[in-house]
Amino acid sequence: MTTAWSTEALGAYNDLKADGFAVTVREIGSEGVWDPEEMESTGTGDDVDYVSYGIKESYSVRDIDGTTIQQGDTLLILSAYGVNAAGTLTTLPALDTTYKILIGGVEQNVISIGVEDPGNVVILYKVQIRG
Repeated sequence: MTTAWSTEALGAYNDLKADGFAVTVREIGSEGVWDPEEMESTGTGDDVDYVSYGIKESYSVRDIDGTTIQQGDTLLILSAYGVNAAGTLTTLPALDTTYKILIGGVEQNVISIGVEDPGNVVILYKVQIRG
């Protein structure tokens, strides 16, 4: 990250931490490879969790098209920073819909993930959640 944009990203993290709520971002570990002789998977990896902060916004009526955005969908504004299991503040990995998003321990139904990335540095994620 360039210094100016990383400062903006850190500022967004601090603002969302102060005004928002905790969100767990879970990177799913590797399923490994099934070994039929041993009757188990080998090479499995553990899930990796990050704790970040976000806020929810409702979509306006004019945004709801019934297909891409449905009634009841919510926009989660999420910081690009998070704290890993070691307690270190770090940038989140580049998120896509394979990552699990948990709010209050409840897995959210992630429809899409967009980014706010001026200068090609991710400041915020915009996560469309349904349910």
